[in-house]
Amino acid sequence: MTVDYRLCQETPKEKHCLIEYSVRYRWPHQVRYVFNWHTKSCFVIRWSAHCPAVPSPFISNNFPTENECLDECGGWA
Repeated sequence: MTVDYRLCQETPKEKHCLIEYSVRYRWPHQVRYVFNWHTKSCFVIRWSAHCPAVPSPFISNNFPTENECLDECGGWA
């Protein structure tokens, strides 16, 4: 089952869960991947450890690996 194409066009809404690159060593986080609909590629985000875990199967544009990101959303673009 793949993610709905509309979800692949949206970035995560939980902005408070995104760790900026410059402070990545100060906050516990996990590396995740988000599909960019305009460039047709996945990019790295840092998901804060204080935020809820992202559910699997995927219900949002937020993936644990780049391959899963491309597999789920790359075919729609």
